[in-house]
Amino acid sequence: MDLDNLREQWKSLNIKVEDLQVENMRLRHDIQTNKVTSINRRLIARIRSMLLVCCLAPIFIIYMKNEIALTTATIVCYVSYFIIIGAAHGYLLWRLSTRDYLSMPIAAAIKEAATLELYRKRMRMWSYIMAAPVIFMLMMDIYKYGYPGALISGIIGGLAGLAIGLRLEYTNRKLMRQIRQLLDQIDDCNVSDNP
Repeated sequence: MDLDNLREQWKSLNIKVEDLQVENMRLRHDIQTNKVTSINRRLIARIRSMLLVCCLAPIFIIYMKNEIALTTATIVCYVSYFIIIGAAHGYLLWRLSTRDYLSMPIAAAIKEAATLELYRKRMRMWSYIMAAPVIFMLMMDIYKYGYPGALISGIIGGLAGLAIGLRLEYTNRKLMRQIRQLLDQIDDCNVSDNP
């Protein structure tokens, strides 16, 4: 009698452990999917603010034109640069906003995240290449302005802007990588759930 009672208790413990393992896997999956959604929202907010900066930058050049005699070529290059970069950020924002990683098949979601990460890398590379002539033309116009303090201020402002931009880029890249890693973990979790 004692042995039968012990066997029943052992079986009930096994069932409870299996139920707890299933519940832990479900909770882990829920936490990871919530993290993906949260990180995606943060990334969308950051890209939206960068798009706003791209829209406001041409207004800044109008102010600069009144303060320093900027050439028409410099103004056209500056405005064109921010229109192109703004369009690239707008496209990225659209892609991030319209994709629901959790409703997609996990393989497609991982591929989409990798594709967007590659797009950001290429966008960053092209933005550096396009920014070089714009910065050069701005510095030349400031140098022609004739006031050495303006050139030094321009260089300091450019370096500060570069530092801020690199920090923003690092954070955005980290967020994109986190989304892809979480999707990989969800995929691993799904594979281990369904042997």
